[in-house]
Parts: sequence; C-alpha cells; structure tokens
Amino acid sequence: MVSQTSNNVKLGIFVLSGLMVLIMSMYMIGRNQNLFGSNFSLKARFKAVSGLTDGNNVRFSGINAGTVKGIQIINDTCIEVNMVLNKKLQSFISKSALAEIGNEGLMGNKVINLTPGTIPASPVEDGDMLQSKAEVNTGSMLETFSRTNDNVEVISSDLKFALKRLNSSKPLWEILEDTSLSRDITVTLRNFRKSSESFTSSASDLKDMISSIKKGEGVAGMLIADKKEAENLKATLEHLNKVSANADKLTARLDSLAGALQQDMKEGKGTIPMLMKDPETANRIQKSLSNIEQGSATFNEEMQSLRQNRFIKKYMKKEKEAAGGTKK
Repeated sequence: MVSQTSNNVKLGIFVLSGLMVLIMSMYMIGRNQNLFGSNFSLKARFKAVSGLTDGNNVRFSGINAGTVKGIQIINDTCIEVNMVLNKKLQSFISKSALAEIGNEGLMGNKVINLTPGTIPASPVEDGDMLQSKAEVNTGSMLETFSRTNDNVEVISSDLKFALKRLNSSKPLWEILEDTSLSRDITVTLRNFRKSSESFTSSASDLKDMISSIKKGEGVAGMLIADKKEAENLKATLEHLNKVSANADKLTARLDSLAGALQQDMKEGKGTIPMLMKDPETANRIQKSLSNIEQGSATFNEEMQSLRQNRFIKKYMKKEKEAAGGTKK
C-alpha cells in the first residue's frame, strides 16, 4: 500500500515536471527564443517606447532576429530596451546599426527594426549599446492626414465655388471665344520678343563699347585713358571759345557797319550812296574806267611797236649778253 502511494507520488511529480517543461518550451517558442542555439544581447535607448512590451519581435533588415527581453526606465526622457538576438546574425550587425521602433503592419504590434549603418564599423559585441532613431508616430500621421483632409475639403469647396462663378461669367466666355483676341495677344508677344531681342543686342553693344573705352580704344577711350590728349582737347575747346568770342565781336562790328551804311543810304551821304543814287557820277566813273582801258590798250600797242624797232632790238640783245656775262 505504501509502495503504491509512493509510485503515485513519483508519477505525479514526473507528470507535473513534464507539464512544466512543456509549458516553458511553449513559452520560449512563443517568444522566438532560440532553445537549441546560442544568443547575444544588445541594448538601445529611446525617449518613448510607444507600447513596446517584452516578447515583441526584433528584426534586422526585415528578418526576425530576436525578441525584446526587458524594458527599463532610466529617467523621465530615457528608456532602455534590452534585446536578445540569434548569435548567427552577430557578424552581420555592425556597431553603426540603428534601432527604430515600428509597427507590424499599420495597426499591428510594436517591433524593433535594426537597419545597417551608413558608416563602416566592426561587428557588434555582446551587450553593446546601439544608436536609436526617432519613431514615426502613427497617431501623429493620422492626425496630419485628418488636417490634410480638412484642408482638401475646404480647397475643393472654394474651387467648386470659383468654377461656378467662372461658368456663369458671360464677359469671360466672350473673351475666351473671341478669336481676334488670341491673334492680338500673339502679335503682342511677338513684338515683345523683338523688343527683348533688340534690348539684348543694345545691351551687348553697350557692353562692348564700355569694354573698348576701358581698353583705351576709340576717341572716348583715348580721352579717358590718355591725359595728354584730354589736355589737348581742353586747349582746343578753349581756343574755339576764343575764336567764337572774336567772331561775335566781328559780327557786332559788321552789324554796326551795315547799320551805318544803311543810314548813309537813307541820308544819301558818302561815296557809295552817291554812286548808287547819282547816275551822272556813275557815268563819269564808267567813262574814266573806259578811258583807262583804252589808254592801257594803246600803251600796249606802242610797246609792241617799240619792240619791233631795230635799235631797240639791238639794245635788248646787248642787255641780254651783258646779263649772261654777269651770270658767268
């Protein structure tokens, strides 16, 4: 009897032990723990874990790599998360890797995503602390979407109202249906383009002119660059001013002389008015000029006669010979 009771107790203990092992195995499998392989741990710190709990998955580049082992509050702005990962992945995770809290789907459980770092680094070691990246808050995204939706609704309402006003505007449709207006706009744009091209060409010419002036080319460049030429030009201008002043004085004198002459003409004084108004004096002067011309002609004839005289020719020949001997 005692032996039977002892056997039942042993059997009960064995069954309970088996159940405990089975329960622990199922628990470990449910947490994605590696029962028959080795693990290593990593840590990361976040400002907020947003509902992350023990047993949530840890993924490396989208592959299940381990689970969250524990969460510890360091202070009011820092929470440390301890992760257990498969030892086989340790050589692929560098110390520059980033840890980020995400979701399994849009509204699924929280998960820690490990992404490779952009800076080359050595593989992580057991217990290393990884850099963390701020979580994309789904609630904030939904709130932003809600505000955006409200704004789109307001914009669509305003756009609908504006379209209604445009459709009911007869002057606008008259302008749109007027074909001559489009031609006028086309001509205006062409003229504007020509004006723009002309302005561009003028600006280019002005630029070339300024460049040539800076180089000292041309009259303007010479005057700007050569001080001596500038002084000469200044002296020339001063001389022209003096000549202009003298010309003004001469003009004033001629005006005075013309005035006096005009006055003498009116009064009949002087030689010129007498010649212009007294025909008898004018005839006398004309006769005197005629007599002078006739006397000059007679004198020329007499001189020609003298040259033909034998004695005169002989005398002229002697004079020429004497002049020739003197030159020798």
